Amino acid sequence: MKKQLDNNFGYSLIELMQALVIFSIVMAIVFGLFIQVSKALQKREFRQQLLDDSNNALNYLAGSISTASGWISGDTTGITIIARSGMPVKINWDHSDSIIYYGDKLLLAKDIKVPTFKMLYLPATDSLYMYPKEEWFEELDFDRNGILEGPEIKRASTVEISFQTSTKGQNIKLKSTVRLPKSVADTTNMGY
Repeated sequence: MKKQLDNNFGYSLIELMQALVIFSIVMAIVFGLFIQVSKALQKREFRQQLLDDSNNALNYLAGSISTASGWISGDTTGITIIARSGMPVKINWDHSDSIIYYGDKLLLAKDIKVPTFKMLYLPATDSLYMYPKEEWFEELDFDRNGILEGPEIKRASTVEISFQTSTKGQNIKLKSTVRLPKSVADTTNMGY
């Protein structure tokens, strides 16, 4: 019987402990890599969702403006259009809460903030292109009241919408140029 015990090879307690330690170290490294990859994928997915939401909002704005029956007034943070329903709708950015509104409706979820928003009205004639882009609005706004209205709106043909969305450390910048609908310079007899 003693001979059988000598031939029985097994692992000693020390060898088992060494194997367990090595296995634990390898598993800790693998688990750490798994966590890092998982966080990176989650961050990428979150950024993609923000980009999709921002693009949807920009496309909605651009579509609403381009398919409107007309426009009444505008400034650097918004525009008032005549929707297809015939009712005026104000599209604006409220800098105090960093949200874009379409009438009373939010265009993005409340947790998505819009720290910067700008509407740049491009002139209909080449005469204003000699000025820097930053001065176009001032040149279009005859009475210098900060709003394009009345005969002033006939001088703009296109609007460039640009904004930045931000949430949970992610930022997206978007820009789109939209052809303006016909201008509605006189709203006194329209009930607005």
